[in-house]
Amino acid sequence: MQRLREELRRVAEASRPIADAVARFLESHGGEDVFIAFCGPLHGVSNHLAAALKLFRGVRAVGVVPADSYAHLLAPYAEEGRGAVIHLVYPGAEACLVRSAALGILRVPRLVVSGRLDDRARRFVYGAELLEVGGPYTITLLHAALRLASSGRGARSARLESELELEPVVHELLERYGPVLEELRGVGDVEVLHSFSMTPAAEELYRVLVSYGRRARLTPHYHTPSGAELCLALYTTAEEHTIREKVVAAARRCRRVLHIGVGTDPVTAPIYVLILVRHLELELAGAKA
Repeated sequence: MQRLREELRRVAEASRPIADAVARFLESHGGEDVFIAFCGPLHGVSNHLAAALKLFRGVRAVGVVPADSYAHLLAPYAEEGRGAVIHLVYPGAEACLVRSAALGILRVPRLVVSGRLDDRARRFVYGAELLEVGGPYTITLLHAALRLASSGRGARSARLESELELEPVVHELLERYGPVLEELRGVGDVEVLHSFSMTPAAEELYRVLVSYGRRARLTPHYHTPSGAELCLALYTTAEEHTIREKVVAAARRCRRVLHIGVGTDPVTAPIYVLILVRHLELELAGAKA
C-alpha cells in the first residue's frame, strides 16, 4: 500500500504540468476545433478529457479519433489551419506514433502527451510540444482532466477541487472493495461490464488482467454480456440505470457477478477505480515475483 500511496503523490505532481500545457494549448488555438487523437487503449480516457473540455473549459467542438486514422483519413483533407490536436500516446504504443507522423508533415498544431519515449520515437514528434509521463499513464491523464475541470467556474468545479488529493482515499477504497480485488486475483475468466464514464478504468483493468494471463473481455453497457466465470460491473451511481438491464442478464450467464458502483462525480469516479486497478496490478506483480 505504501508504494501505491507514493505513486499517487507523484501522479498529483505529474498531472499539473499536463493540465497547464493543455490549458495553454487551448488558449493559443481558441476558436478552433479540437481533436483528441489517441494511440493505444485510450478511447475512454480521450472521451473523458473531451467531456471535461466541453463541460468546464468552454471548448465547443471536440472530436475523438484514433491518431493513425486521423493522420491518414481526416487531416489530409481538412481545411488549412483548421483544428488542433491533443495527441495521447500510451506507453508501448510507439508504432501508432510512427504511423501518425503525417501530422508533423501536415503541420497540424499538436500537443503530444506520451509515456517515456526513446530517441528514435522522439524523432516522430517533430513540430509538436512533447510531455512525457513517467508514472502510471492513465490515472495521470485522468487526474490532469480533473485539474482542468476543477479550475472551471461554478459550484461543481469547486466540489471537484476538493477531490484532487488521491492519497487519503486509498484506505477507504481498499477496505470497501478489497474483497472484490481478492476474487479478481483468483479467477481466470472475467467479463467487465461498464458504464460510459467507467470506460477508462475498464480498459486499464482489461490490460492488467490480460497481462497476467487471465481471459478477459470488455462489455460496454449498450452490449449484452456473453458470460464468464466472474462478471464485474463498473459504474457510477449516476449511471446505474444505464447498466441495470445488462447486470440482470449477466446474473443468468455468469457464475458470479460483483459490483463496483462509485457514488462520486463521474469526473472523479473512474480515477478511484483506477486506484483499485493499480493496487491489483501491484499485487499480481508481487505474486509473480
